Amino acid sequence: MGGAAVAAASRQDRIDPLFSLIGPRHHQFTPKDFRGRFLLIYFGYTGCPDQCPLTLASMASAMQLLGPRAAVIQPIFITVDPKRDTPKIVGNYARLFSSRIIGLSGGQKAITEAESAFHVYVGMNNSKTSSIPHSSLLYVVGPLGRFRTALSGDLTAAKLARALSKIVGAGAPTEHTR
Repeated sequence: MGGAAVAAASRQDRIDPLFSLIGPRHHQFTPKDFRGRFLLIYFGYTGCPDQCPLTLASMASAMQLLGPRAAVIQPIFITVDPKRDTPKIVGNYARLFSSRIIGLSGGQKAITEAESAFHVYVGMNNSKTSSIPHSSLLYVVGPLGRFRTALSGDLTAAKLARALSKIVGAGAPTEHTR
């Protein structure tokens, strides 16, 4: 996914990190709910056999490696399969990896709008395997709600923790403008 990460990062001026999605207790979440914190957002689905669980495990481990510095980061998992991934299902799935990860879902229109805002690639659902091809990027949004960078979903927990440490240390109160 190195090329995809570079492509997404080069379009960062066009990424407007907006979403209005539902959490596991049917609470509506938007980026405004997390003002003052960095967001680490991953798009995937609960039926994913490989990349999604590996990336969520790396996110959870990176938060542990960051220790107290992780307090300023909110990890979020947004489904690309709202037909199967209800708010309860995606919330329970995210919590399998860490109680800190918030799983979000919503109606197809709301999910499509979030995917579009972040330029997430989602292919057609394979009816035989139920697999859904999708990009594997971690999106970092700053505490003022501005897109900061896209990281490869293939990063190990240690590499992700190092990257996040640099980003978090680079400026919570003042962000660069687009």
